[in-house]
Amino acid sequence: MNNVTYRYFRHQMLLLTDNLVFVDNEDGTLTYLSQTEGTLNVLDIPEEVDGKKVTRIDVPYYSERHSTVLKVIIPKTITYISEGSFETFYRLVLVENHSSLEVVPKPDKYNRRDCANKKVIVITKPDTEGLLTFDGSAYYLKDKDSRTLLYYVGSETEYTLPADVREIGNYAFNENENLESIVLHSDIEKIGAGAFEYLKNLKSITFPAKIEVIPDRCCKGCTHLSEVKFLGNVRSIGEGAFSNCGRLAQIEIPRTVTTIKRGAFARCVDLKQIKLPVGLHTLGERAFFQCQGLESIKLIGELTEINEYAFYECMALKKVTLGRKIKSIGCKAFSGCEELREVVNLSKGLKIVRGSTENGMVAHYADKVVDKSNTAD
Repeated sequence: MNNVTYRYFRHQMLLLTDNLVFVDNEDGTLTYLSQTEGTLNVLDIPEEVDGKKVTRIDVPYYSERHSTVLKVIIPKTITYISEGSFETFYRLVLVENHSSLEVVPKPDKYNRRDCANKKVIVITKPDTEGLLTFDGSAYYLKDKDSRTLLYYVGSETEYTLPADVREIGNYAFNENENLESIVLHSDIEKIGAGAFEYLKNLKSITFPAKIEVIPDRCCKGCTHLSEVKFLGNVRSIGEGAFSNCGRLAQIEIPRTVTTIKRGAFARCVDLKQIKLPVGLHTLGERAFFQCQGLESIKLIGELTEINEYAFYECMALKKVTLGRKIKSIGCKAFSGCEELREVVNLSKGLKIVRGSTENGMVAHYADKVVDKSNTAD
């Protein structure tokens, strides 16, 4: 390697190359510590640097310089890997292991990106040619006759996924500053957590028919997103899936949805109208937290519980209808809804009293409570 330098830092002697940082051990060996800049997609740890063998991997849990790494190549000289060394490799999908160690990249409590859901493939054969590929715009993992899109690095404003892609990996597109539109073809079967997170210029997205689960943080922080369409039988909308999508004024939730998880639409401040499906069973806490444009909501059908802070500070909310199966309303579910003047109660299990702070403060600001508990939804 060229440009090898030594530097003393925090009681350790460090060896620095153009891209990598090592600890110079007292026994004359090296421990891999970090990248210098954090831009590599393939981390190929060398067997030897400056005449010293690399025998250990010990990446600190607070390191943020491996978020772009898709593949790690471990040399045969490695005899020790500290627990949690891979916990901040948020995009890691492939480990090529040439050492005698059993390598299990396992994230733990420090991993804020929850890459525990990642599919990490560990292989011990040297030939991985073709498994990880790059087409100029994105990295892919090959699997039989299809591919998984792992990491998009292109600069287009509109991107159409290749025909043989069936899955989109966790955080595959997140924080791209150029994309305004992503075209998902009809054979896409699965989308990973945070796949489109913080695409601040994304304006529209259509989920194809084979998608049944909208993953956690799917479009979180897409501040220009104004149009969302579902073509299939979506069953679940994940935690924070559309949170902080400030320009999303309306959305038609499929009738097949049974679960809306925590904070799914939190802080969608322009959301004025939404129709919940009658088959909805679960409405997570903070589901519509601070949706300041929402004017009315009907909580009917199969829904039995409204979780805490579900409609907290929905300041434009004027009317709420509680369905006949509602049995409980969580803490402060309607706190801060100062314009909520009318509550229609169809529930036989709840007694709603005007001005009360009970039942999540649903009637605390109300001028009118209409009891229709003897009628159907």
